[in-house]
Amino acid sequence: MPELEDAVCPICLLEEETPSHLLVYCPFAWNIWMASYKWLGISTVLPKEGINHFLQHTFFCWSRNQRRGAWVVWIAVIWSIWSHRNAIIFKEGDIDIDKVIDDLQFKSWIWLRGKFKDFGCSLYEWQTHPSIYLSLL
Repeated sequence: MPELEDAVCPICLLEEETPSHLLVYCPFAWNIWMASYKWLGISTVLPKEGINHFLQHTFFCWSRNQRRGAWVVWIAVIWSIWSHRNAIIFKEGDIDIDKVIDDLQFKSWIWLRGKFKDFGCSLYEWQTHPSIYLSLL
């Protein structure tokens, strides 16, 4: 049976490391989500359930491609938080919100370019005006 200290979130050291805590409600993850929403130009709150958190990323999109684009961004945020958590644990990395934001912006840009042939914006354009390019999907 794992020790209690092994179950504590390695980032905040405040609560048990559950998927919902680590990826959404940990103060570190919460700050990542808020910075991501600000970057996307979205004002929202985080729902309590993980599935609702995922589904809320389709509410501001109307077309099928816009929903798919929003899901790509959602997955990039989740992946970047998870990767940063692993770097903290296994590589003794430091907590760095800016690094995670840079990572999720780059990953989402690369993945969107791979998924949508007409997604022709530069990384700079994506980083500075993501809502414009999501609306064009």
